[in-house]
Amino acid sequence: MNPIDLLTEAERLLDAGRPEEALPLLSRAARAAGSDRFFLADVLFRRAEALRALSRYEQALMDYWEAHRLYRRCGVASERLRTLLGASACLRVLSRYRQADRMWRSVARLLPSPVARAADPSSEEFQLEIALVRRGLGDMAGATRLLRTAIPRLEKKKDSEALQHAWWSLAGAERFAGRYGEALKAFAKADVLARKNGDPSAAAYAWCGMGGCLRILGRVGESLAFYRRAHAYFMRSKDRFGEAYGLCGMANSLRTYGDPRKAIPLYRRSAALYEKVGDPGSRAFALWGLGGSHRRLGQYPEALEFYREALRDFKKVGDTRGVLMALLGLGKTFGETARRDQAERFLSRARVLAEKEKHPYEAALSRLEMERVQGRPLTVARFPPFGVKSTVVSSWKDLP
Repeated sequence: MNPIDLLTEAERLLDAGRPEEALPLLSRAARAAGSDRFFLADVLFRRAEALRALSRYEQALMDYWEAHRLYRRCGVASERLRTLLGASACLRVLSRYRQADRMWRSVARLLPSPVARAADPSSEEFQLEIALVRRGLGDMAGATRLLRTAIPRLEKKKDSEALQHAWWSLAGAERFAGRYGEALKAFAKADVLARKNGDPSAAAYAWCGMGGCLRILGRVGESLAFYRRAHAYFMRSKDRFGEAYGLCGMANSLRTYGDPRKAIPLYRRSAALYEKVGDPGSRAFALWGLGGSHRRLGQYPEALEFYREALRDFKKVGDTRGVLMALLGLGKTFGETARRDQAERFLSRARVLAEKEKHPYEAALSRLEMERVQGRPLTVARFPPFGVKSTVVSSWKDLP
């Protein structure tokens, strides 16, 4: 086949959800592109999309950057923006939110002017991506503001595909802001739209979000069911990131309410997969879960080792919420081993950071654990504003 036919066939395979088959055709087309910069940029962009679909994010980034460079030399701003959307998505998966944020700030001049934006059908697409970056940086208020602006516009345009992504993004922001009831509703809307749009992958990611909310709300049976359903899909579709996500979610439910022994192998498999796809931030959450599982089993040296490793990794990627959860885990472990001074030190650090970074749920958890360490009555009544019943708080066996 000639280069154009190779690209056409590869695009057909990508549209059919067969990136593994499209990849060799795109590599052949890239080698045969010759001096046609624009054609090569198109091929590299498509190859980056295939690599991203296969969870090969670092390789995808290289192709996105090169496609962006070539489009710039061709003077095509719209195509440059398309490559940046893909690159930003990869950077998020790799927990490189700061780099993504710097990228968007440096290319602000490429975005449509305020006048053009009103007529630009893709402007909400950039809002959604930038909102996800803001969410990853811990700016839940900024992310929510962008998303709640975009959703009515998308509803008016009847852009069902973008709308499903917007609801999923908003659900994540609400979840990390501690508004679990609102998050659950938004994930449910994303799920309905994803299935209506014939997008099983997006539906599976919505199920994971619903599983996380349901776990914290105490509905552990439903939580596990959603995670298992999502994990089964990710296994079938060979989505390694999704598989790791599902494993970690199932382990979280088992650690919090069930048998931590069953959670440990799931966390280990999750951590290994996150390492393969190059996501240190998500891997740190699997390590954090291992810390909690070993602590539940009374294996305190192992618990402290995993919590400390998770804390180091969360700091490296700039994940404030992760840092908070690691500090809470360390404080809880020291409290259970009667090292009250160290426990209070870590829990105080967690509370101060949570209040500074506006993480109200984590601030409430730090106060609860401080009361536990100091032997005071537990103030479970501070959790209903997050949608969590006091009876559920009393049943928690670990940091949910």
